[in-house]
Amino acid sequence: MIRPFLKATFVLISTGLFMWTAMGSTNARTLYSDDGISELNVPEHWVLSPHISATASLRTTDPRTNASLVVNSYLPDEIKPMSLARMAEKLSRALLEGLDKGRLSPPRKLTIQGRPAIEYEITGRVGDMRLSYLSTVVEGRTAQHHVIAWPVAEGNKAARAAQRELVATFKESTKQRSVRERIDLSFNWPRKAESTFDFHSKQTRRGQTTEIRMNGYTRVRALGDNQLLISTQVADFSMLPGGQNEARDAYLHNLLQQAMSGVPDYVVSTDGAFVGVENIDTYLGRLEQSLFKALPGDDVAMQQKVKTLLRSLVSEATLTQAIQEEWNNQVANWAGGSYARGERYVYAAQYQAAALGSGAFPMMVTQRLLGRAPCNGGDLAQSCVLLEQVSRVSDPAFSQAMHAFVSKTVKDMAGDKAGEVNIAVDRAEFVKTVTVLTRPESLLPYETATSKVTTVVVSDQGQTETTLDTEASRTRYAY
Repeated sequence: MIRPFLKATFVLISTGLFMWTAMGSTNARTLYSDDGISELNVPEHWVLSPHISATASLRTTDPRTNASLVVNSYLPDEIKPMSLARMAEKLSRALLEGLDKGRLSPPRKLTIQGRPAIEYEITGRVGDMRLSYLSTVVEGRTAQHHVIAWPVAEGNKAARAAQRELVATFKESTKQRSVRERIDLSFNWPRKAESTFDFHSKQTRRGQTTEIRMNGYTRVRALGDNQLLISTQVADFSMLPGGQNEARDAYLHNLLQQAMSGVPDYVVSTDGAFVGVENIDTYLGRLEQSLFKALPGDDVAMQQKVKTLLRSLVSEATLTQAIQEEWNNQVANWAGGSYARGERYVYAAQYQAAALGSGAFPMMVTQRLLGRAPCNGGDLAQSCVLLEQVSRVSDPAFSQAMHAFVSKTVKDMAGDKAGEVNIAVDRAEFVKTVTVLTRPESLLPYETATSKVTTVVVSDQGQTETTLDTEASRTRYAY
């Protein structure tokens, strides 16, 4: 249960040391509903979405615009028999009830893939946000289907036409498929809890391997009505250095010991969102003293350059950002989703790294719920689920930022010989895989594992070298 702060601090220190698209204009692909009944063609960049309309059998989103479409299917034994016209009005008015100043258009009769359908346009507001829905009910052979697409700005005829073109591809599958099990994930931590943890990591950078082991406990308590305060205490810590530089290893060991002691608390909301870090000023002050005290080496000028680099990496903003990333990977990114077992859910996100400044880089994230699993050895009911998230950053902008950082750092360290430095980063890629063994009804973790692989291709004076930095860690929790 929860050591994102410990892991984030270790990662930072280690790093420092060293609108809708028209269907006719793009390729399309077919998405299939989880209930095995229906299917729909979408532009190739559209993705399945686990976090919208948990009850819908098909859920898809355009990551470029956040436009979405869902399908709800109603079998004859699930609803009271009624005509297509009555069904379409009833379902559309249900959408209207959730809007302020809502307006329902007259019904529009049409045919979709040879089946009768009725469409309504619905507009209104939620707070200051204006929403517009296209609500279409299709009379299928085996069920009635409610296809909902949103949002499109009112009066945007081109966007509305593209939206209708998307809905027009909906149909019942020729052959019914098996129902795919879906599992809902909810953040529901207790307002008071305690766990012990055991942590082990192995990191290889530039051929040098460092192993870290530690254990301790974490406590959770309520902070007011809507927040939880999470406190972590390390009981035992050990480091096994793999390098040949004793002075460096001793410095790093002392530094990490300081980083792991007196860890600040952090706060999350009862909805699972990260709020912030508590008591960080004192911690950063002590950590900074450890960073700059007894730096290895006798070159005073070089030590000052290292201090400048470390000071830019270890700050309240960078630590908070790293802690929030760990929390999101393990908890927040999953909370509120409904996942079909084995399905790949892909979405675009942004990646930031303290060493590369304030810029953000495109990141592709893939999520999967791999299946049920025992929470521990005595759990015969397999009460947990195994979640996997893979984040990949390989955009050219990321390589350019890495080039700027590496070039500047090397030149700064070279001093008077900076003019002789002609190093270039040709390509950079970062892949992070996080697996979490957790209870679906609470998202309390029992085990987390993280793998990070950073690949950098560097050229210097006609010579090219590929460096591969890796880190693997595992944490087990007992409640």
